[in-house]
Amino acid sequence: MIYFILDQIRKHILIMLLLPVAILLTGHLLHARDLDPDYAAVQVSRLMRMPTPGQAQAGQVQTFGQMARGMTADLRLVVGRRVEQ
Repeated sequence: MIYFILDQIRKHILIMLLLPVAILLTGHLLHARDLDPDYAAVQVSRLMRMPTPGQAQAGQVQTFGQMARGMTADLRLVVGRRVEQ
C-alpha cells in the first residue's frame, strides 16, 4: 500500500513540474489575433462558406448542422480507411 501511495505522489509531482512547461508552450503558440473576437467571426464565416463533399456551390452559407454532417462523413471516411488497412 505504501508503494502505491508513493507512486501516486511521484506521478503528481511530475505533473506539477511539467504543467508550467505546457502553459509556456501553449502561450508561446497563441497570438493576439487568436483571442480577437473579430478574427474568430471571420474564421467561422470562412468555415461556413466552405463546400461540403456533396455541395456544388462554394458561395452558399451552410448551417451548423450541414457542417457537422460534412465533418461526420469525413471522419467516417478516415476511420473506415484505417479499419480497412
